[in-house]
Amino acid sequence: DCLLYSTASNNITLWDLVEQKEMFSNSDHPDTIQSLSWKNDGSLMATNSKDKMVRIFDPRDPRPITIAANSHQSIKDSRVVWLGDQQRILTTGFDANRLRQVIIRDLRNFSTPEKSLELDCSTG
Repeated sequence: DCLLYSTASNNITLWDLVEQKEMFSNSDHPDTIQSLSWKNDGSLMATNSKDKMVRIFDPRDPRPITIAANSHQSIKDSRVVWLGDQQRILTTGFDANRLRQVIIRDLRNFSTPEKSLELDCSTG
């Protein structure tokens, strides 16, 4: 199957291009999606949003379950990536004091960061 995804403001939509139909849609984000990353095997996706939350979705599940946790607390954009084939994600962003952060989360204990690192301060 050939899939296409789009993130329009606060909605994620997956399209099957061969069948020309929508396969998955999620509008759990109350604010703009800043970043989306697929797990290497395509089974899960992670998002960061302007609402300062990071979320995990399984788009194959007919009853999609969203796992969410607080993320970087700045209004600046943040990014999310999967760490290879592991059950971990890495996010980058800023805290409320403009300190640049890197956070690693394990899906098995998603609400508590496994590792957090503050790098430097952003002045603008």
